[in-house]
Amino acid sequence: MIYGIGTDFINSNRLDAALKRFGQHFEERIFTPHEQQEALKRHSKTLFYAKRWAAKEAFSKAMGVGIGRRLSWHDIEIRSQESGRPVLHLSSHFLSSTAQQLLPPHESLRCFLSLSDEVPYAQAFVVISII
Repeated sequence: MIYGIGTDFINSNRLDAALKRFGQHFEERIFTPHEQQEALKRHSKTLFYAKRWAAKEAFSKAMGVGIGRRLSWHDIEIRSQESGRPVLHLSSHFLSSTAQQLLPPHESLRCFLSLSDEVPYAQAFVVISII
């Protein structure tokens, strides 16, 4: 059963301005250590981050909550499979507390993620299903 669908669209120039203005503090507040390490390997760190920002926002919309009190930026991590396919990883804290409060009883939570970009824009689309 589909629980929620979310999408987000961001102009990476806005993110670039925040990175320049707030630097490492901004990166550490929004992105996990793994995401920060992966960003260093990319040709465009800003576009890499923009897609992850959009994915985190899209996930929060699919869950029906904002990022803040019940869901933190670090509760959501975007990784890539060997094939390059992006995958959402959720923190154990989120899964054991907030998700249990928000979702109806279920056996399995699955998240599907699609990322796209066309400089300077990045977009993410998330579908959450429960079984």
